[in-house]
Amino acid sequence: MYCSSVFVSWMCRLTRIRGDRALALAFAALFYLHAPLANASDMAVVLGDMPDPVNAGELIEYAIGFTNTGGNAANVAVTMYAPQDTAFVFSEVSAGSGWLKSTVVNGGVFGARFTKAAVSSGETASFLVRVRTSAALAEGAQISGTATVTSISGDSNSANNTDTETTGISQSADLAVDLSGAAGPLNPGSNIVYAFSLSNFGPSRADDVAVTFPVPTGTTFVSAAQTLGTLWNGVAPPVGGTGNVVFSRAVVPFQDASVFQVVVNINADAPSSISATATVASSTPENNPGDESDTVLTGVDGVPCSLTVTRPNGGQSWAVGTKQRIRWTPVGTCCQSVRVELWKDGQKVRNIRRSTPNDGSFRWNIRADRYSPGTGYRVKIRCISGSTIQDTSDGAFTLIAP
Repeated sequence: MYCSSVFVSWMCRLTRIRGDRALALAFAALFYLHAPLANASDMAVVLGDMPDPVNAGELIEYAIGFTNTGGNAANVAVTMYAPQDTAFVFSEVSAGSGWLKSTVVNGGVFGARFTKAAVSSGETASFLVRVRTSAALAEGAQISGTATVTSISGDSNSANNTDTETTGISQSADLAVDLSGAAGPLNPGSNIVYAFSLSNFGPSRADDVAVTFPVPTGTTFVSAAQTLGTLWNGVAPPVGGTGNVVFSRAVVPFQDASVFQVVVNINADAPSSISATATVASSTPENNPGDESDTVLTGVDGVPCSLTVTRPNGGQSWAVGTKQRIRWTPVGTCCQSVRVELWKDGQKVRNIRRSTPNDGSFRWNIRADRYSPGTGYRVKIRCISGSTIQDTSDGAFTLIAP
């Protein structure tokens, strides 16, 4: 017999001394050492993710399923750390009794751990872990999350003690433009100073962003500048010319805001009302359409004062919980501020905004705790500070459930 290893050498010596019966006992011991334990546990975790893909900046909800198809297990722990490019938000025991949850940290990375001192054969449980993805992630990126179960007891199948789920990343942003300018009336030869802001309300970053401001009809270009925010690239027509003023940027992060200023001069033959518009465009999908463009009017040479509601003006369906742009056309200087009111079936519901500048635009946050789904709604814009000038939507619009 070839006796190279320590254990086999021991068997050889035992055989020479004790004979065949000792050899049989030695092989029985070898079988006992290498055979799987009859009462060993078989713990397993299965990981699921939702949604997939997820917009950068939004939550991934992981569901962790636990089972023990083997024998009893002691000091069991199911652990999941926040994947790279995410932040741990929340955890809970969804099903199963006697489990304790705790927050753990490893190298600055936070996660969740679910523990139980004794787990019986056939026992199951489920857990929930939420993480928030980075708003800076690009389209096509992937998040890889892993859940693991451990125990001080033996496990007959360690291959199912870990499970990994990969989640794709998409992008969605809410870009909004707010434009303001003098209501007038202004004389020909005067300058109009326009200010407009660009904000990204997320949840993701926005790529390939361009804000365009055409020099209004009846005016010529004077100057353009960025007055607030991270530097944008700017292109403008020559002084005294016409065309588009364009500010562009490769990436606009979530919660980024920038402000721009454009100055134009009123022509001698300008119309009685000058209309100016700023518009933003991006390669990233827009999740709240309606506020990517804004328009203001400036009266020229004493045009009479008036207000005209242009949005909503009948037929719109706006979801409660979204933000929508209310627009009106102010002409003249009858009032510097207006009140925005919500009416339904001829009765006032409430003030949307008690006072806002008479610049032709207001961003309405249709909060679910203030506004109810229904039909027959109209918006009224009313001059305040003593003026009686007002206007109401020509047609009704609808608020729908989220």
